[in-house]
Parts: sequence; C-alpha cells; structure tokens
Amino acid sequence: MEFQEPASCSNLEEPINKFISAFQTGDYVVLGLVLAISACIGLFFAFKDRKKSNEVYTMGGGEVSPYPIALSLATTFFSSITILGTPIEFYRFGTMFFYFSITYLICCILAAEFFGPMYKKFNLTSMYEYLELRYNRFVRLVATAEFIVQTVFYVGVVIYTPALALEAVSGLNVWAGVWLTGGVCIFYTALGGLKAVVWTDSFQIVCMFGGLFAIIGKGFSSNGGYDLMISEWREGGRNVWDDFSFDPRVRHTFWSIVIGGVLGNWGNSFCTSQAFVQRMLATKDIKDMRKAIYTCWVFATGMQCVVALFTGIVVYSYFKCCDPEKAGFVENKDSLLPYLTVEIFKDYPGVAGLYVAGAFSGTLSTASSGINSMSTCIVTDFLQPVLKLKERTWMILSKFIALAIGLCCIAFAYIAANLGGVLQAAMSINSMLGGPTTALFVLSFFNPWVGPATAVISYLAGIGMAVWVFVGSKIYPPRPEFSKQMHLEVSGCNLTNYEPCEPDSSGVYPDVPWCDAPMDSERPGIASLYEVSYMWLGTIGFFTTVIIGCLLSLIPRLRPKRLKEGVLHPFVEKRYRGAQYIPKCENQQEKHEKTEKI
Repeated sequence: MEFQEPASCSNLEEPINKFISAFQTGDYVVLGLVLAISACIGLFFAFKDRKKSNEVYTMGGGEVSPYPIALSLATTFFSSITILGTPIEFYRFGTMFFYFSITYLICCILAAEFFGPMYKKFNLTSMYEYLELRYNRFVRLVATAEFIVQTVFYVGVVIYTPALALEAVSGLNVWAGVWLTGGVCIFYTALGGLKAVVWTDSFQIVCMFGGLFAIIGKGFSSNGGYDLMISEWREGGRNVWDDFSFDPRVRHTFWSIVIGGVLGNWGNSFCTSQAFVQRMLATKDIKDMRKAIYTCWVFATGMQCVVALFTGIVVYSYFKCCDPEKAGFVENKDSLLPYLTVEIFKDYPGVAGLYVAGAFSGTLSTASSGINSMSTCIVTDFLQPVLKLKERTWMILSKFIALAIGLCCIAFAYIAANLGGVLQAAMSINSMLGGPTTALFVLSFFNPWVGPATAVISYLAGIGMAVWVFVGSKIYPPRPEFSKQMHLEVSGCNLTNYEPCEPDSSGVYPDVPWCDAPMDSERPGIASLYEVSYMWLGTIGFFTTVIIGCLLSLIPRLRPKRLKEGVLHPFVEKRYRGAQYIPKCENQQEKHEKTEKI
C-alpha cells in the first residue's frame, strides 16, 4: 500500500515544535515506589526462607503455583523491550509483527507437550544436566557456557533500555539509569532467589500493562476516537497483513516471523532457555506446568501483540505529521514513547512515571530471571560436581555469584549502546545463539545416533555460521528496500534549519536527521548473504547444527555405544532398537551417587 500524506498534515495551523515537558515530582514518586516494592519483595523472601535449602532458593521448592509462574514467564520474555520497542515497531513497520502471536502459540505447544515433559521426568535443576545424561559432562559444560554468554549479552541490552527512557524524560545520565536498574535488580534477586523473582514479576506485569493502558486510553480519547485513528493508520500504509514473500532478505514476512521465530529466537526462549525451564520445573507436576505455559501465552499475546499494536496506533496518531527522531528532536527511536508520554500526561502527575516504571519493571523482571538462572547453572553445572559444601554454604555462594553476574551484565550494557534499536538487537542475540541450542536438544531427543563429538561439533558450527552472518550484516547493512520501513513524515515539524534531502553538485547528501542518503550500490556479492533478515539468523544456526549433526551421525565411530534409558523422546525410544540401553536401575544408582556427592 502506497503512502498517502494524512490530510490533517496539510491543514496544520502551525508547525509542531519539540516537546519540552519532563518528569514531575509525582512521576519520580511512582517510579521510586515501584523500585522500592520490588526490593522489599526480595527482602521478604530472604527473611522468610533464610533457614531453607539452596534448592528452595534456586527452584522455589517445586511448589510454586502455576499462575504466578505464568505471569513470571510472560513478564520475563517481554520486558522493557516490549514497553519501549514493540509499539515503535508497529508504528514504523506496520502490523506484520502481530503474526508473532502464532509463533508464541506454536512455541508454547512445543514447550508444554514435547520439551517440558522431558525435563520434568528427570527432576532437573539445570536443564543442561540432561545433556550429561545424554552425552557426557563436556557437552553439558559447553552448552552451559554458551547460555551464560548469551544471557549476559541479552540482559545487558535489557538493562540499557529503560535508562534510555529515563534519560529522555528526566535528563538523568543514561549510565546512572543503568546502575540504578542493575542495582535494584541485583539486590532483590541475590537476596530472595527464585520465589522473589516470580512474585516480583507478578507485581511488575501490572505496572507494565498499567502504563500502556494509560497511553491507549489517553490517545483514543484525545485524537478523534477509534474510527478516525484507525482510518489514519490505514491511510498511512500501516495496516499491512499480506507480506508472504519468500525473499529471506525482507525484514518481516509471515514466513520469517513464524518459521524464523519458532526455530530461532522464541523456540529457544520457550523450549531451551534455562530461565523458562527453571520456572517450568518450579511447578508441582506436568499438569501445573502446562497450565502455566498456556496461561503465559494469553498474557504474551495480549501484551506483545494486542496492547503493543494499539499503543503503536496511538503513537502514529501523534507523530503522523512529524516524526521526532527523523526531525532530530530525539536521539534514537527507543526514546520516542517516553518522549510522547511525558508530553501527553504533563497535566497528570504520576502517569508518565507509571509508564517509565513499567519499562523499569520489565527490565527488572528479565534481568532478575537471567541472573537467577545463570547463578543456578554456574552452581549446578560447574561447582556442585567438583565441590562438597554444606547446604547453607551453597545458598550463600549462590547469592554472591548472582551479585557477580549482575555486575557483568551492567558492564555489557555498555556494549548494548552500540547495537542499534533495542528490539532488533535483543532478538538478534537470542536468534543467532538460541537457534543452535534448540537444534542441539532436538538432535538429542530425536536422533539416537548423535554422539558427544557430533553434538559439540555441530553445535559450534551452527553458532559460528549464525555469528558470521550477524557480523557481516553490521559491515554490510541490509538495503532500505528490504527493511520496508513505513514513510516517516516531517512536513509538520518546525525545522528552523531545514535543508532539502537532495545531493549537492558533488553528489553528497546533507548530514541532517530527516535525510536518508542512498546506500553505496557497489557491494560484494557475499553482501547478499548478510542482507538476510535478522529473523532468519537463528534458523541458519538451527539448520546448520541439524544438518551437520545428521551427517556426522552416519559415521559409525562417532555414534554412542550406549544410551541411558529415557534420554530419547518417547516417540523415538519406542521405535529405536539399535541402542544398548543402560538399565534403569543403574540410572537410579548413578543419580543416588550424585546426590550423595552434593
């Protein structure tokens, strides 16, 4: 659909100036209360469970209700990136992002029906314990190390995000915001463990929804109502549902979102991420686990798709004639929504604070989940097999490890500042590292001929391929025609030093925010590979891992000689007769010996 300039832009009585509103006292009070309540929840569980075991600290004792788990799952994976990034995704690229609701449903089904029961039957603390049962300890440690690297990077991006929001509305230095967010998160995560994380998530999701609902309510009541705003949305070319292109270079198509999302980013997040699996295993049984996962899908679709879409429509209704980033009013697109919020709620002290508190809540949720799961993996996968300590000592050590990991995540936030938009940066990291992880577990469940060497080689090859394409995309960015960004208007802006976006006699375009110069047409042939949509990064890694794994499994010397009973998916195990299984009683004896060592 071609862009049509909204009629209202040509009828403006006066040009739109840069907003000058900022945080008020009431906004700071609301934000402070949210951070204080989050910290107090950590203190409560630290005191309540102070005499209990490390298993209660890391896994909640396996007795957490499915509904707080569902809220925690939803909050963890949609975070501040949803609050700041997803509505702007709809505003800038249209409605194709809504197809992620299908991706989430498929991933939830896979988690509830295939992956979850496999983890649950072994009563694991770390999901990577399964890889030692299936292969050996080395494979387990390789996968755990990759998870820690991936999560530290991801949490670094997430911590950086709300600091941008706070800087845009208050003038507080972005790095002061990073340390504020990280400090509160480390405090309650290290003190309270998994229970503190889960119950804080349940509180924080209310703040996240509250801030977005306030923006939607204000926008639809002030800008002509639902019918007019939807009409303008369509006139602006945003109502796009029919991009079914098979071109892998197109940023978002139905296929890249559904297939690329399942095999890459979200398949990993829902099925093979310690942060998700740890919560699944904190439920009492498989029935409660499935209840938590499917309830999570309702909240995930509601927040990431429905609420974010309507927020994006509100953003367009305000910025349809003057995009603040293109006009140079804000430094980056991740500040657009905070910039708008403080202006429309300048007469309602505390409401803008609620929105920014929602962004902080999302960050605290995701970061705390990541820190808690990394701490659990380091203790369970690296330390417990080689150290013999008392239960009380393990709990204290887990808290110090959580503190150290949190500081590392804050350090990586400095790298996140150079990765571009927070939504795409976060999803790129998860895709390129998560796709091969999902493939490793798929091979482990469904291919009985994959041995330890095959698993490691194919896994590292998948990661290497995905990282190579990602780095190449930073050197040779995709051409604008593949991103399919919607037209951003500046005709209604008050641009005092306006220069037309036209080249001079030397072919040089003016260096101004509203002018996008054409990219160099002379690009090497391999640059076409680097133009592949970020949504396919995980799929590239997934299929590289699966294909190499299947090919190497044809070599008899690389096949496993024996398999422990139960390590294959039941569907495969019933039909596979080539393995010499270790008897079940021997499995139980091995588990008993492991428990005695701990």
